[in-house]
Amino acid sequence: MDNPIMLSPHDLFNLFLAACGAIVAVAAAVTVIIKVVEHFKEPNKKQDQRIEGLESEVSEIKERLAEGDRHFSEHDERFKDFELSLKKRDMVMIESLQALIAHSIDGNNIDAMKEQKHKLDKYLLER
Repeated sequence: MDNPIMLSPHDLFNLFLAACGAIVAVAAAVTVIIKVVEHFKEPNKKQDQRIEGLESEVSEIKERLAEGDRHFSEHDERFKDFELSLKKRDMVMIESLQALIAHSIDGNNIDAMKEQKHKLDKYLLER
């Protein structure tokens, strides 16, 4: 067992070539493994990009919806005020018509006519 290991230059060269071959084989295997892993990750990357795009669209749509809600709430208030104004106008008109009809029937309803004229003038001036 005390025999020394003797290597000739030819054996050293073959050993060097074997080591280089092993390095090239390992590098090729690593390259193939990396390509396979990237191939399997590619659908996830595409899916992630698509999801990011959809999320940005959803957030933009949410902002536009919020803006629309604010817009409609402002118009809703204006519509309610307008509706109240119409109801008030209708009441003045109905009361005036009622006074006219009562005056047309008996001709004695002059005080009610004057009162309705005053209410109608007041309504028209308030507008």
